[in-house]
Amino acid sequence: MNAQAQDYHFSQLNTSSLHLNPALTGYMSRSHRLSFKYREQWNSVLSDFDYKTFYFSYDNQVCFGGEGEFFSYGASALSDRAGTHEFTTVAANLSFAYHRPMGRYSFMGFGGQVGMLNYSLGNHDFKFDVQYGSTGYLDSNPNFENFEQYSTGFMPDLNFGAFFYNTKHNYEIGLAAFHLTEPSYSFLELPNANSPKVYTRFVLHAAIQLLANHRSNFLNFRSALMIQKFVPEVLYWEFLPAVEWNRRFRYKKTSFLLSLGGRISKNAPLGRPLIDSGIISTKINYQTFVLGLSYEVAFSKLTKVARFRTGPELSLIYFLGGDVKKCVTCTNFSNPVN
Repeated sequence: MNAQAQDYHFSQLNTSSLHLNPALTGYMSRSHRLSFKYREQWNSVLSDFDYKTFYFSYDNQVCFGGEGEFFSYGASALSDRAGTHEFTTVAANLSFAYHRPMGRYSFMGFGGQVGMLNYSLGNHDFKFDVQYGSTGYLDSNPNFENFEQYSTGFMPDLNFGAFFYNTKHNYEIGLAAFHLTEPSYSFLELPNANSPKVYTRFVLHAAIQLLANHRSNFLNFRSALMIQKFVPEVLYWEFLPAVEWNRRFRYKKTSFLLSLGGRISKNAPLGRPLIDSGIISTKINYQTFVLGLSYEVAFSKLTKVARFRTGPELSLIYFLGGDVKKCVTCTNFSNPVN
């Protein structure tokens, strides 16, 4: 039996730059950035076997040339565990990006990531239908399955992205492709041409400022479309729209953000798009610290079981180094450190 699913994902699009697009590496108004994320899903349904994701990243930039031209580098690591058999994904990447001006207010960036990807099963205590008889489950009954391995080993991974932004009209648009190598893997046999693949995931993301009031109140629209297994059929896709209100205070470079959005997805070739969840997010910027918290409210078929509860996501970001506004120019809503 084959089982397929989407990549791991996050709710807070504005706090996971390297995960969203490699071209966003180093796109900030400070020299260094440390980011940590924790996401939990379906605890109300799976209890101790819920989905847990940990993510860490670091990036830095090297300025040269004129305004808006810089080279950046970084690294990221992720651990994602799901289900009773602890299906675990481990990913690690090195990121690189180059940005340069295309005009007085327009800028373009290109980025790439090289890394490794691993899938494994932590719990090997499998139970199959053929092991159940008239008296119930018997562990001694054969299951006729042959697990060659419980880990795929580390497979090479390659990602690429491009990013365009305008600082006068305050809009951004980016395109990224992940898992360009599409490695094959299998737990039942050694990988071959017929084994499942890690299909390339495409991401199209955009943001625009809808309203600005004396550089204190900002209203922004942000969205991302993610598609996996694009050819020969669109098997998985999800769309995340969000409207953000950002209030900035003069006191010690502090700002507050409130975002309302959702997740619309299609998870099968013949299935209809579904409104999976609503997402509420908050983010507080205090000097060089950023704290983000979001929660998803389930609207899917699991709603009756989950009682609308999906899970929280926590983000922590710390900026180091001096102000590099003379080198790196960001749109208003992408500059959390005033």
